[in-house]
Amino acid sequence: MKSDFSISHPWLGDHAGSERVFLELLKIFPKSDLYCLWADQKKWKSLLEDENFYFSYLNNIPTMKKNYRKLIPMLGKHAVEQLPTVTSKVHISNCHGFIKGINVSEETYHYCYCYSPIRWISDQKSVYRDSLSGAAAMFFDYIHPRIKKWEFEKSKQVDQFIAISKFVSRRIKKYLKRDSKVIYPPVDTRFFKPAKAKKRDGYLLVSRFVPYKRINTAIDAFVRNKKNITIVGSGKIDYPNVQKYSNINFLANLSDEKLRHLYRSSKALIFTSVEDFGLVPVEAMACGTPVVALGQGGALETIKNDESGIFYENDDHHSLNDAIERFEDLKISPDACRDQALKFSSDRFAENIKSTIKVAG
Repeated sequence: MKSDFSISHPWLGDHAGSERVFLELLKIFPKSDLYCLWADQKKWKSLLEDENFYFSYLNNIPTMKKNYRKLIPMLGKHAVEQLPTVTSKVHISNCHGFIKGINVSEETYHYCYCYSPIRWISDQKSVYRDSLSGAAAMFFDYIHPRIKKWEFEKSKQVDQFIAISKFVSRRIKKYLKRDSKVIYPPVDTRFFKPAKAKKRDGYLLVSRFVPYKRINTAIDAFVRNKKNITIVGSGKIDYPNVQKYSNINFLANLSDEKLRHLYRSSKALIFTSVEDFGLVPVEAMACGTPVVALGQGGALETIKNDESGIFYENDDHHSLNDAIERFEDLKISPDACRDQALKFSSDRFAENIKSTIKVAG
């Protein structure tokens, strides 16, 4: 018997933002058939044992765990096309890459919950290309137009796009020439909530340490303003002698409980990157903590200026420090931050998804 729902997801590696959405979709549509290119067998052991998954041949490559971020861009197109054809009445591709290209039957209605068109062939092309040289650059130049054409053609087979933000919706229109409805991703506002009578001291930044996250802008600002900041994340910090600044503290590999404690006990979150949505600011606001954010991207949709945070205009330490000074003169209430975050709760997400994704007839 043909099942009503199925869900596809690019890969299951870390428990990151898109994986949280995948799990929420599975709660809304339990017992769906699931399609995936590859999964980390240890990290996702219980889910893999409980659910009905269809995997691509990439799941059988022993070195995938170490190399999936390198191999999937090269092999993803072919691997997606080798997955079994979806025959459920409704299919949801939870997509930030190739998975929207999964083959579905003519009777299947295909919704794509889209985080972005493939970044390295759209708005981030120059960033990726400039990081390559030699044979890798030549291969990029060869594969780029082919993947771009493939994604554009495959997007025509999606019946309805759902974007994670207005920011992404505009990008879908620009690169894929498709309209999309906006449904914001869910944030666990039951877990991320304020604590009673917590003293707030110092600033907080939570991010992976990669160039486009603009961590150095925050470091530049706090080197100059001498205020305390805790920076949580992983990766390499490319900033000269950063360890000599006693007011800048680095932490890594924190549990959700320890991260929640930092949200609750910080004066404000510093948010320096341009994100398609940005879960971190909403998690902070859910804990009653305001946000000082670069006024670009998804932050403009999640943060209410002067009520749950404040924006700075330019990506430099002058602009950020000016905003911090303005913030310290404001009185932003934890309740206002919490109320803003609740607009992006799991309950709100489920309500919006259920009202949009239905079995016809």
